[in-house]
Amino acid sequence: MVARMTSLAHEVARKTLNLEDVRRAHVAIPPKVEQAIDVAETDALLTSINHLEDSLEGFDQLNGSLRQSILHQAFTGQSVPQDPEDEPASVLLERIKANRQRQGNGKAKRGRKTTNQIELGV
Repeated sequence: MVARMTSLAHEVARKTLNLEDVRRAHVAIPPKVEQAIDVAETDALLTSINHLEDSLEGFDQLNGSLRQSILHQAFTGQSVPQDPEDEPASVLLERIKANRQRQGNGKAKRGRKTTNQIELGV
């Protein structure tokens, strides 16, 4: 079929066909039984695709839930074993704030660290 149409094509650079040539072309159509099998196989594949899409949506929702859970654990200090000797961040922040207020107007100073800042681990 392709060879026949190619031989009927006119011009060299941009092949064209006359409408009459296309109308006279013979197109092979499979028997009804083969058509029915192809339709059934296509339907089965489309059903499988729909199931896969549903599964992907479920996994996407699960992924979002797991991500939120991991972030929650990380921000609440549950993701790694905690050293009971470590002070809570809130205590450290309060200490830093108090130290800054003692040094003046509460703004962080730039430049070299003072001895107090080094001791605080700032």
